[in-house]
Parts: sequence; structure tokens; C-alpha cells
Amino acid sequence: MSAERLVARQLATVRMLRSENKMILNGEPNRITLSDWAKWLDIDLEDILMLQEYCSTLDVFELADRALNVNKFDSFICKCARTYLNLYGIVICKIACNGDSQKIYSFLSYSIEAYVDRLCQTEHLTSDLSIAKDAIYDISLRYLSLVADAVDNTLLAGYTWEVITEMCDFFKSNQDYKTFKLNIANN
Repeated sequence: MSAERLVARQLATVRMLRSENKMILNGEPNRITLSDWAKWLDIDLEDILMLQEYCSTLDVFELADRALNVNKFDSFICKCARTYLNLYGIVICKIACNGDSQKIYSFLSYSIEAYVDRLCQTEHLTSDLSIAKDAIYDISLRYLSLVADAVDNTLLAGYTWEVITEMCDFFKSNQDYKTFKLNIANN
């Protein structure tokens, strides 16, 4: 099979997997089984399962969960950090692709401060949440590191940039990723 055909099949599979995942998150049933998809595209089921695994490692929610699992935090901090990363994870990655490391630090500091302040107002919290702010900051930096690791592992598995950009919402090109890596290396 030519490289172009392989990439086309991988792209179609990634799009299908992401579409099916969105349906499941919305409470809808699967429209297609992986084994049927493998037959239609004449791909080994194992190749589809491997693509599915790499797609999940680049999923924003999965990355947030993995960033939280590094250290044991209390449930309140975990909830705060997970919500923060679900809101701002992609934004942080895009800033890392387009800006310098100082912009990342500035955005993290500002957005975490604003997020925790809004949380205090909506939840009527009166305690000092500086520990939560510091934890969210550290978890956010860990999140960026996990994004880089996941992309590196996907590249090592032999997937092209065309497929990787379809798998995740962080990067539009290899140059975006190079800038991202440079910026997070400075953290």
C-alpha cells in the first residue's frame, strides 16, 4: 500500500474515531463498529486499535486526568484543576505554539487567578486558595509536558503530521509543535 493511501486511511479512521467519541459523550450509541470499519477500509483491526490508543493519549480530557494523577491532591484541588484544564488546556497549548515562554507564564498566572477568584465568588469560599492556585499552575505545566510526550510518542510510532494534527486540537503544523517544544523547554 502506498504511503498516501495509508495516510488517507489513517485520516479517515481518526475522523471516524473522533466523531464516534463525540457521539458517545453526547449519550448517543455508536454508529459503526471498529471491525466493520476495518473491513470497509481494508485495515487490520489492530492498526485501528493502535490509532484509537494514540488518539486517546492526545485527548484534552485524558491529558488533564493524567496531569492530575502525577501527584495526589485533595478532591477540591483536583476538581478545580480538571475544570481549569478543560476550559483552558487548548488555549495554553496554542499560546505555547504562538508566543514565548513569558506569555505562557503570564497567561497561566492571570487566568488561574481569575478562575480561582470566580470560583470563590460562585462557591462562596472565604478561605485562602493560594495552595490551589499553585497546584493548578504546577498541574498546567505538567499538562504541557504531557502534550509534548504524547506527540513525541505518536511521531515515534510513525504517524505523520497530517495524522497528528487530525488527532488533536493543539497544532496545525510541525512548526507549531517546534515552537511549542521550545517554549515548554524554557519552563
